[in-house]
Amino acid sequence: MKLTLTRKVFLGYFLMICLVVVEGAYAIFELNRLNQLSRSLVQGEVASLDLEKKLIDLFLSEVSHEKKYLVVQDPDFLELAIAKSGEFEETLLRLTAGAAGGAAMSELEAVRDLHDRHVQSFYAALEEAKSASGEKFEDSSGWTETSESGVRGVTRKIEALIRTEEMEMARKMGQAQLISWRAYKITIGILISMGAFGLITAWLLTRSIRVPIQKLTRGTRDIAQGVFENRIEVASRDEFADLAGAFNTMTGKLAELEKVKREIISNISHELRTPLTSMKEATELLYDQVPGPVNNTQKRLLGIVQEGIGKLVRMINNLLDLSKIRAGMMQYHFEKGEISHVISLAKANVRFLAELRWLVLDVDIEPGLPPLFIDSDKIEQVLNNLLSNAIKFTPEGGRIRIRASRAEAASGKGAPPDEVVRVCVEDNGTGIDSEQLAGIFDRYQQADPALGIGTQIKGTGLGLSICKYYVEEHGGRIWAESEDGVGSRFYFDLPLKRKREVVPA
Repeated sequence: MKLTLTRKVFLGYFLMICLVVVEGAYAIFELNRLNQLSRSLVQGEVASLDLEKKLIDLFLSEVSHEKKYLVVQDPDFLELAIAKSGEFEETLLRLTAGAAGGAAMSELEAVRDLHDRHVQSFYAALEEAKSASGEKFEDSSGWTETSESGVRGVTRKIEALIRTEEMEMARKMGQAQLISWRAYKITIGILISMGAFGLITAWLLTRSIRVPIQKLTRGTRDIAQGVFENRIEVASRDEFADLAGAFNTMTGKLAELEKVKREIISNISHELRTPLTSMKEATELLYDQVPGPVNNTQKRLLGIVQEGIGKLVRMINNLLDLSKIRAGMMQYHFEKGEISHVISLAKANVRFLAELRWLVLDVDIEPGLPPLFIDSDKIEQVLNNLLSNAIKFTPEGGRIRIRASRAEAASGKGAPPDEVVRVCVEDNGTGIDSEQLAGIFDRYQQADPALGIGTQIKGTGLGLSICKYYVEEHGGRIWAESEDGVGSRFYFDLPLKRKREVVPA
């Protein structure tokens, strides 16, 4: 049976309800036992104990009235003695009716026999008193001694019954305490078990929901970053498994489309690269008047053509580089090189574009910078991209400055700072909005083309992401600072000492 999410939730609640029902049933069972014991105590031992104590009082009162009658021969005392004897018999009858067990019945019968003998001896003494015809009663038959002996016998029997009832009450009260304590411990145990089971059930349910959602979230982030190869594995057989299956199908389709797109872009880029390079070289020859002289108007037009061709070449180079990076085929050629030489090459590459806009290119390099172990071509491409962007967003007559100097970069918590060469490309152009600046180095992200100066060819949004990749492969870091309407500063650090061996990607 497929355990769907709804069934999981229902099963968890059902088990919790079952535990509550079991706890409730057990509590009712134990409460019923305690109720029965309480009823037994109230209706049995407590009532019997009261009757037995009353029995002693009645008997002693009966004997007292008998003695008083024999001494003063007042009929009122005789009536009281007879009344107390009747109450004694009635109470004894009630005790006999409620007695449980043969031992209690035997004891009560013994009390009745002793009481009967006592009454008989009293009546015998009463006849003797009548025959005395008004003279003082002298107890010639020894009734007083017999009475005292009978009273002690009756009271001892009744006291023995009282002790028996008290012991039975103590036993039942102990049993009730034991039941209460056991019920308390078991109830606490069940409550703890219910709490633990509830926590485990909640954790399992939460995990069965949280883990697939986290996997789907990671998969969504991968797609947002252009990674379509990862698949989501969900072991459950619920709705999340169906969703993961549909997600994987979608990802597979997107991966196929991405592959086709990459192949198309790569093929087109390769096909366009050679003719564009030829056109660029031919335009530069014409601009430099190698075939023959050109006037200023022609030179201006050639500059516009060369600018457009240069942008197309950079765009195609970025697409080809991105294809190599994704395929893991990017090659590096690390060797010792002077950063000043790389900056000079980059400046020469964009000189023509800067002249077209009457921009000033300043270079400020700290003297005595040590050589760096770098791939000069890759760092030159980084500078080309940064300078091209600066030219794009700087108005005519503006100024672009390239600086390089020693600096210290944080290397981690508690570790001493690293020595680096810090390169900065600064312009006094339009600047970049703070919201766009946060993701400026992400793939396919670029500043608003409307901020550019003049008619611009919209880029691919790959240049800065490729710059970030190249700089990080050198063990460095790249970042940007900008103020809207004032200008931008793009920095990147190159370590003086390599932290790791860099191999071809």
